[in-house]
Amino acid sequence: MENIKIFFKEYNYAWRYKVLWCIPILTLFCAFDWVTKAVVAMKMNYMAEPTKFIPGLLKFQYIINPGAALSMNAGNPSLAISLAAVVTVALFAVWIFCYPKLWSQSINLMLAGSLANLLGRAWSPAVPDSALKDRGIKGGVVDFLQWDFDFFGLTDYTFNMADVYVNVAIGLLVLSLIIYIVQEVFVATYKKKGDLYDLYQNFKENLVILEKTYLKSVKKQPIKKQFVLYKDYLAKTKLEKQNWKKTKLSYKNKTVENSAK
Repeated sequence: MENIKIFFKEYNYAWRYKVLWCIPILTLFCAFDWVTKAVVAMKMNYMAEPTKFIPGLLKFQYIINPGAALSMNAGNPSLAISLAAVVTVALFAVWIFCYPKLWSQSINLMLAGSLANLLGRAWSPAVPDSALKDRGIKGGVVDFLQWDFDFFGLTDYTFNMADVYVNVAIGLLVLSLIIYIVQEVFVATYKKKGDLYDLYQNFKENLVILEKTYLKSVKKQPIKKQFVLYKDYLAKTKLEKQNWKKTKLSYKNKTVENSAK
């Protein structure tokens, strides 16, 4: 039990990065999604003929989806809301413990999409009485975007900006995974070379030291001073990465020279 307490206490949550970058971005994306939904609900007629926005690419049609993605559980909005809440809470937990910046913004964008849709259900209007089905059901989500071409057979799939966030986040997660695998392959290569791996470890430790020094230096500093310190931190980090590139190049040249002898 004591080890668990120590883990939670000493874990690097990267709060400063999340407060300065992740939360503002999350808030901005959520707000944009809600604004688009509100404008659609006020200005567009429910289930009217689709309006072409970008011919051959995108069109608009206002509907209210009481269910989850692809209208699953449409007849049971309470279940859809419960599932959305569970997913959002799970994403928030991952967001809290997600430290590497490589993954943070992907999770942040996915959380923005999930949260925007979940909270958007609170003010979404009920399905109009003029609808052919689901009349009067509340707690749905406003959808209004449709592809204007055959997108894997989903020609009638209607979505919103929050759904776009989630799908883009999935793409970014896949990209992050590829980058991570490539990095691990390079690290495995460094390990085989022994001394180069030691230099790599030293490079990574220097980056950690720079970050910790920066985070410590900005505490209780005025905003202007914090900005100056942040620019200095970025400059030092850039220099450290440039030095590492030079180190790798130098090591490679020495290896080639030794092989030629």
